[in-house]
Amino acid sequence: MILYFIYIRYSQINSIQIDNTKLQEQKRKRRAPLPREEIPMKNRSVSRSTSTGTITDEIQDTLHSLLRTQKQLERDQRVTNDWRALATKVDKILFYFFLLITIVSTMGLLVGAPFMRSNLQQKTKLWNGSRRP
Repeated sequence: MILYFIYIRYSQINSIQIDNTKLQEQKRKRRAPLPREEIPMKNRSVSRSTSTGTITDEIQDTLHSLLRTQKQLERDQRVTNDWRALATKVDKILFYFFLLITIVSTMGLLVGAPFMRSNLQQKTKLWNGSRRP
């Protein structure tokens, strides 16, 4: 039994090591730069001087669009957070209002019920007279 447990444990360790080596190989493959021909560029020119200018223009355009997108996301996030904060405050106010109404009505019923009963008994005595059954 103990040998079986040791065998299973050893095989698990080996499988973990194999998985780690596979992950390391995949990371190495991802780090390898793309060949120059596989990099997509718009309006790629043949001459060296214009291609450098085109590349920098493309980089600037890409950066500007990324910055615009980031600013839009940040603004949307701020608006969402503001609405969440407002919703939380309104929720708390409504909860305390509900709690207050519930406590007041419960206390009113508990305190007022005996008085109503005694008043009801007095009225029935008046209507029935002072007879005792």
